[in-house]
Amino acid sequence: MKRTSTKMIGLFLAICMALALTACGGTEPSQGTATNQPSEPPAPETLVDPEEIEWGYEAPGSSDTQYWYPDGDKLSDYYLMFEDGYLTIIDGDNRTTFDTAVEDGHIVNYDDEDPDFDFVFPDILTCYEVNDGQWYARADFDALMDSLTAATFVCEAGEQWNITFYEDGTYSYNCDGNLMEGDWWLSDARTIEYNDDYGTAWFQITYDDASWEVISIRDTDSFYPES
Repeated sequence: MKRTSTKMIGLFLAICMALALTACGGTEPSQGTATNQPSEPPAPETLVDPEEIEWGYEAPGSSDTQYWYPDGDKLSDYYLMFEDGYLTIIDGDNRTTFDTAVEDGHIVNYDDEDPDFDFVFPDILTCYEVNDGQWYARADFDALMDSLTAATFVCEAGEQWNITFYEDGTYSYNCDGNLMEGDWWLSDARTIEYNDDYGTAWFQITYDDASWEVISIRDTDSFYPES
């Protein structure tokens, strides 16, 4: 991968400092999109090994792109994307990609000539940049849960196929009169996995463009919240 020049890195750091100073001015996050994160860094014993996280990938035609927004604010034009071995920083129309390494459960810069960063992950949806104390989220778990468990999801092909997710991590799935029940969980910000009669199955989540409200889920068909 082509390395960022020293001159470009200096410009990038200057932009970051300007953004940090702007943030200190007290601008409120967009209503309904921010994840309230603690001010203190996460305890080491709570961290998730980044090598075990499903990242989501950015590729032509992919619907699995997962961005990490400051405080979970989807309206921010500054955000991150992690892939296996890379970190991409998007700042408006500017994109900069760096090689990364995993050290003691932290994602750090691979090349000493690149800007210094140090990310840890208290769960699969949030991360914390140790150097500047900034939290990022690729989904707001509370908002996700509120919308996912608020109503039964009904299949576009017919209401005889419907699924209800419960806050305790269980579900009930009516498949044309055949009732399945079991456990469900998130494997990343866009994927619900669940146990069915044949093993593990999945739904892909679609969010509202400006918030973390779940507007549909999909396997081979789309399901929408029952009105």
